[in-house]
Amino acid sequence: SSGINAEWPLRPGMEGENPAIFKPVAKSGFQQYGFSNTCRVLFAKELIDQYPDLTCVSLHPGAVKTNIARSVGCCFQCIGKCFVPCLKSPDEGAVTTLHCATTDVSAGNGMYYKESKIQAVKDGFVSKELQKKLWEVSMVVVEKFMSK
Repeated sequence: SSGINAEWPLRPGMEGENPAIFKPVAKSGFQQYGFSNTCRVLFAKELIDQYPDLTCVSLHPGAVKTNIARSVGCCFQCIGKCFVPCLKSPDEGAVTTLHCATTDVSAGNGMYYKESKIQAVKDGFVSKELQKKLWEVSMVVVEKFMSK
């Protein structure tokens, strides 16, 4: 997953009145990926507002060597191979997840973790309005799915 706080200057667009109102502002795959990570942070924050007894955080495992870029163009794949030595192994990428799962992170409830530490969220990425709107849209989607 991508670190959204500094790397992806992107926030959800709120247009229309249907479940698709959370549309990425940008069209590239990387920016949409960053958008999904922004939504993950928003959802974690709203989840603890809805259920204060829960502990919920979002996290960035780091750049992990996976096959996630298998469908990108060959030019990007060639460029990406230059970065393979800098990538974490899947075991190394699991460290922050394991930290959050096995350590009392309640003091950082709703926060964003990277390298097992709380990271500040860049201004403009998170707001109560966006949290609530994402929650509402998510509930509509879940209800439609559950009614099938």
